[in-house]
Amino acid sequence: MTKYWNPQSPATDRDIEKLTQLVDFDLPQSYLIMLKRFNGGEGELALSPMWLQLWSVNEVLEYYNSESHLREFPDYFFFASNGGVETIAMHKSSTGSMEIVMIDAVAGIQSVEVIAKDFGEFEDAIGKIFEK
Repeated sequence: MTKYWNPQSPATDRDIEKLTQLVDFDLPQSYLIMLKRFNGGEGELALSPMWLQLWSVNEVLEYYNSESHLREFPDYFFFASNGGVETIAMHKSSTGSMEIVMIDAVAGIQSVEVIAKDFGEFEDAIGKIFEK
């Protein structure tokens, strides 16, 4: 990665297995491979919201164990934030696509904004400076 990304240590196979058992759909392979390279991290994002705090597997599990988000966001898999009120999620659509969206935690579901068409496009923006 670039100097604009501070990765954490890789996730273990056991951590990734726990994560895949948590959800009722297939997580993108590129996301799982990324977790094997770094289990969370922080840095620039060449997409809105321009800063990324990628959650570790344990942080994702902790978030999902709270279950409060499941009522309002049943079709979203949250895995990151900008360190503020915006969270980042994969949106499980009925067409099978997996768009990456940003959601303002205070504003709720009305604030959903697509920031990448899929996880590959999102991953390409990690560690890069946002340019208009």
